[in-house]
Amino acid sequence: MFFNFLKNKIAFLEKTKISFQTWALSFLALISTRLLIESLLLGFPNRDLESFTALFIHTFLFFLLTYLVFLFFLMFLTRGTFKKISSFLLWGFVIIIFPPIFDKVIFGGDIYKSFYLFDSFRGLVDRFFSFFGENPDWGITWGTRINILIATFFIGVYVFVKTKKWRKVFWGVLGSYFLFFLLSSFPSTVVLFLEFLRGEPGKVSYSLVASYFLTPFNVFALKGLVLDSFLAKKLALIYLPMTFLLLLVFYFKSNFLKALSIAKNIRFPQLTFNLGLLFIGMGMGGFYNGIGWGFGFFEILVLLNLVLMVFSTWFFSVFVNDLSDINIDRITNKQRPLIKKTVSVGEFKNQAVVFFGVSLLSAALISPVVLLIVLSYHFLTFVYSCYPFRLKRFPLVSNGLISLASLNFLIIGFLIFSENQNLSFFPWRIYWFLFAAYFLITPLKDLKDFKGDKKDGVYTLVVLLGKEKTRTLIASVLLSFYFLSVYVLNQQELFLSALVFGVISFYLVVNQKVNEKHLIGWVLGLCFLYGAMLVKIIFYS
Repeated sequence: MFFNFLKNKIAFLEKTKISFQTWALSFLALISTRLLIESLLLGFPNRDLESFTALFIHTFLFFLLTYLVFLFFLMFLTRGTFKKISSFLLWGFVIIIFPPIFDKVIFGGDIYKSFYLFDSFRGLVDRFFSFFGENPDWGITWGTRINILIATFFIGVYVFVKTKKWRKVFWGVLGSYFLFFLLSSFPSTVVLFLEFLRGEPGKVSYSLVASYFLTPFNVFALKGLVLDSFLAKKLALIYLPMTFLLLLVFYFKSNFLKALSIAKNIRFPQLTFNLGLLFIGMGMGGFYNGIGWGFGFFEILVLLNLVLMVFSTWFFSVFVNDLSDINIDRITNKQRPLIKKTVSVGEFKNQAVVFFGVSLLSAALISPVVLLIVLSYHFLTFVYSCYPFRLKRFPLVSNGLISLASLNFLIIGFLIFSENQNLSFFPWRIYWFLFAAYFLITPLKDLKDFKGDKKDGVYTLVVLLGKEKTRTLIASVLLSFYFLSVYVLNQQELFLSALVFGVISFYLVVNQKVNEKHLIGWVLGLCFLYGAMLVKIIFYS
């Protein structure tokens, strides 16, 4: 009788109709409510915008990572479906709003701090077997411990109802507690791993973990935040790539053919070029601001998040473009996911939202200025591709928008090495030279879309001049710009390199045997190699 009661209640939770949009809004509502309750109970502590952003992103990513970890765990243990378990977990996540309330009721006006566990390996083992150890007023507080007890109990109940096997219930309860403990001691686990790689895991202690995560944020020229935000920002830099990787693994595992079709649609040449602009900008920033490169743990994390930012920002623009160009792609790009119908329009839009969100989260973690620049990139993407503006229909205007958008990554790279996040020492002559070069190269991408653009009323340079004349014009301009770079940069020793790269580019563009679908990739690849060589010779020789 009681078993049937539990079974019916769990079935009710599992059958809740949840779309991606309602799930996302519900999850954000839970995170916002948790933060609001914490702020109310703490008397709304004074935080600047960057500190609050770091706190929000950390909280959001921590609980999202927790959600995904337990989603995988329960799917593995019960062999249940994604839809049912995700719905059950979303209902279960309502309990995240209660720990601050429990702590306030238990501790009253006493000092307490909900925190992670900082300890050595031996200390963590002791804490594992003593339910997080002593000092419940600092670290894993009574409120958090009560939450973990409740969550572990209901996970055990869920596993029992779904499997009716006590052995799986045992592993479900033990595995849940282990995962909660791992997440609660994550900073210590990270430091243990790093020190293990160095061959000194025995050196890990509370003070060493604190030196990693509670010290001021100072990476390249990025500085700032108040004391209680150091931990939040540093951990969020770890959580974001981890969460993104988990999402990718899950998507490929559950929808391999769909995931593969999306991956093939990424336009790797343009992505590589945008990444190249980011690193060229960083090279320029380091040189002009007199700041050296570092490759410590948090420097690598910032680089990883920057790469993720460029990837997600670019890929979102691909989604927007494909959704706007369905009529054109039916004629000239029949291999794209929406045309082949390997992915529905609704799924495509949901995936676009994910990449949009990742781009904003990664940018906000770097700095508010970088977030503003990424938002401007998305604005340019919108007015370029979408109605009512759809400025890609107009020659020259479309070239300028594409160039402005891509060169945002150059500026971001420079700002990473700018002490006050400004462009005081930015070499604008190089910027405008690159703008002009990219402005004149972009029509190459329109060669393959000639028929579709013409039918859809998109008046690109190729539509106006024809393919052969456009190739000849761009090839001549490219050759000229390679030679011009020698004088713009005032580096006479570059003449031979400019000649070689210019002649190769000229030959590739005018050669009709070179596939027009791959042409932009070859040209951008050569530009990237030449640009990297310029940075090395001019700034670091």
